[in-house]
Amino acid sequence: MNKAIIEFLPDQSGNKQVLDLLLDLQEKARFDHGYEQLFARIMRGLEFLEQHGVTKDKVVLQFDGVPYTLQLVKELKHHVPLCEFRVNWRGTGAFRAIFIVSEYEGKELLMFARAMVKQERSDAGFELLIHESKQILAEYLQIPENQL
Repeated sequence: MNKAIIEFLPDQSGNKQVLDLLLDLQEKARFDHGYEQLFARIMRGLEFLEQHGVTKDKVVLQFDGVPYTLQLVKELKHHVPLCEFRVNWRGTGAFRAIFIVSEYEGKELLMFARAMVKQERSDAGFELLIHESKQILAEYLQIPENQL
């Protein structure tokens, strides 16, 4: 039984940027080995979150029988309650997706707002990603039927 539900939130235009980015990465994975590896790890990580819920501990996932250790979730200390979903692949980049965790019908509800693939350890675009995520989440939660 799954412990979490993943939801990709729309922005004001109705676009689900995180889902759109995942679809773009899936397409790139068809032609590029690095993106194939990154996308596989992202999907495995999301499956792990659905099955086990959010953990801030390092997890070990299997890829072609080889263990891969990573910290899937990091709490953004200066932007609580935002969390960061994290998956890296050498040479391709670091996938980052901003989300919050809430509870819905006894399960964790992971609401993803924005995502990016960054190339640098410190990326100015990441701060913009956090700001946009805060806006999307605030707007989403203002709608009465979305309030938890």
